[in-house]
Amino acid sequence: MSENQLDRAMERLKRQYDEMPTRSSSAKIAANIKKKRQWPARFRRWQMAALLVLTVGIGSVLGLNLFGSPSQPEEFSLHAGSEEERAIEKGSLEQDEHQTNMDQGAEAGALEADEEPVETPAMEEEGEETSPADAEQPDVGMAEADEAEAETRIVSGELEGMSEEFVYKKEVIDEFGLDFWYDERFVLERFNENGIVGRQVYVKFSGGDPIWDVPVFELFAFTNDATFEAYVDVLETEGYTKSGTDDLITSQTRLQAIDDEYDVFRNDDVEVHLARFEHHQGGEFAIRLNRPTEYVEWSEGYGPHEQLMLENIEHRYDERN
Repeated sequence: MSENQLDRAMERLKRQYDEMPTRSSSAKIAANIKKKRQWPARFRRWQMAALLVLTVGIGSVLGLNLFGSPSQPEEFSLHAGSEEERAIEKGSLEQDEHQTNMDQGAEAGALEADEEPVETPAMEEEGEETSPADAEQPDVGMAEADEAEAETRIVSGELEGMSEEFVYKKEVIDEFGLDFWYDERFVLERFNENGIVGRQVYVKFSGGDPIWDVPVFELFAFTNDATFEAYVDVLETEGYTKSGTDDLITSQTRLQAIDDEYDVFRNDDVEVHLARFEHHQGGEFAIRLNRPTEYVEWSEGYGPHEQLMLENIEHRYDERN
């Protein structure tokens, strides 16, 4: 530091020392500080107004957040609730709506039942028409439906010296506990008359009527007072004569016949072979084969089927096992 700078600093200190009061007064010092920091009166009024506005605004915001808007309490409650509460409330509303619909449906059904007219004999006499869909279907239609859903199997046989495969359909004969299989092209008819119940098979290889109007294969059981002996007697009264005995049926079926050989009957057109068996319900049933007495053209195509049908008659369990 130079001498000139030192002299100036000393003079400045001396002036400050001379200006110091000889007596110190805290009150005067505080008053002097307040006076120096005092704001102008106009500025103080604006300051108070701003503070008042700020205070009112903050109070309004806090009041809305704490107590909510009094005009919209429900909206505030919905938004404030959790997702779970909204889902529960929605499910409750849907359940109430579903119950209401069920109640309305039940009331409508009760009204319809009350309004439905009661059929009286007078109404029946007027001859009210019945639609074909409402009419009772004959047993033949039910038989066709059963055949359409019948189980099938493939069987092999020899036709004109060549091995062939045929589709056979199953007929369940509940009357005497048998499963009977036959070519699906053939015609099967069910009958129940004069104490005899059974099945008849007619030959047919394509569309149209059966080739022969005589059934080639018959399975039947006796009910009431009908017997096998009485059946044979009826054959003789119908013009059939006994021509001998054979084991044509018993030798080709897996069923156990009552006898080994049976009488053969014939007339001018048909040769009849018979065999008698016991079924598991305590009664008897018989098998009848009808053959033309002279050569016919269709017999070649029918050739293996007589034996195949005999081999594919089964009790509900195999007697040979």
